[in-house]
Amino acid sequence: MLKTAGVRRSRWLRAVCLCAVTLAVAGCGAVAPRALEAISPRAISSVAWSNDGWIYFIEDLYDAPDELWRQRPGGRPEPLSLASEACAEPTYQFFSRGADGTMVAARDCGSGKEPGTELVTVVDGEVTASLARFPEKLSHVAWDPRTNQGFVSRSNEVNACWSLAPANGGGVGRFQSELSVDGRHWWADAYFRLGRQLDCTTMGDAGWPAVDSTGQRLYFFASGAAAGVSDTDDRRLSASWLCAMTVADQGVRTLASGFTDVRATTVSGDDSAVVVSVARSGDSGLWLIRPEGGAVQKLAGGLFGALSVAPDGKRVVAIEHGNRDDLKVVTLS
Repeated sequence: MLKTAGVRRSRWLRAVCLCAVTLAVAGCGAVAPRALEAISPRAISSVAWSNDGWIYFIEDLYDAPDELWRQRPGGRPEPLSLASEACAEPTYQFFSRGADGTMVAARDCGSGKEPGTELVTVVDGEVTASLARFPEKLSHVAWDPRTNQGFVSRSNEVNACWSLAPANGGGVGRFQSELSVDGRHWWADAYFRLGRQLDCTTMGDAGWPAVDSTGQRLYFFASGAAAGVSDTDDRRLSASWLCAMTVADQGVRTLASGFTDVRATTVSGDDSAVVVSVARSGDSGLWLIRPEGGAVQKLAGGLFGALSVAPDGKRVVAIEHGNRDDLKVVTLS
């Protein structure tokens, strides 16, 4: 009882302690990132900008359950409750923007001994449908609610290696052939094939998926250089390729290379560009890649995490990590 009262009080204090912050960053002709009104202090783990106009995000609290928030650009953050009769005490793991712009939330309803993941759609702050349930705890999804299929990603228990697999409302599927990057070949869906028996040193990494607005093209990062590397941090700093997959035939081509410390991927509204939170040649920031031609452009510098494209398709919102996390809006050029 005392802890609950304390959590509610701390939420109220953060909600009324608002400040406006502006970040001036030059970025190849792009408009400088703009900070939304922010709760302070906070650590943000996930963000999604839905077609309902709300930016949804999750605040990490170290001494209490994570809190859910939503905010309109130019407005104030509002606490959010996504409990329902089917899931009275959910733990929300992350938010993701679906291929059709609908917000997809990943949650664990605590019904099993091991944490699993249920995907649900959220519209105007309400859970509207259950899409799929998985026995595994997922880290990322790229989902099309219209067809109820997409791709899921997770690492093994120590974050040492990442796997990617196709999925639908019936569960996780399998790729038809091995992934080939940097002269190495491995099953991108290795964790979903082998589970805890997986030997990370025998495979590369594949993950951080995003699908375009048609749901028919997947973008993801893959690193053959990570094969043979067992240390988590060393794998994270292994050079990665941005790859494109045609969903119909699972054909893969590499687009651009030299990326490390991959954190997030999204696709612009017109499907002409992929925006990523990565480091390139040791330079961390938001980067824009053109799939046709492979041109790479830096949008903003800084240590960014999760990001999501806006309903207008011309902006992204991204989490910038620091002593306190901020949500920054960046205009795509």
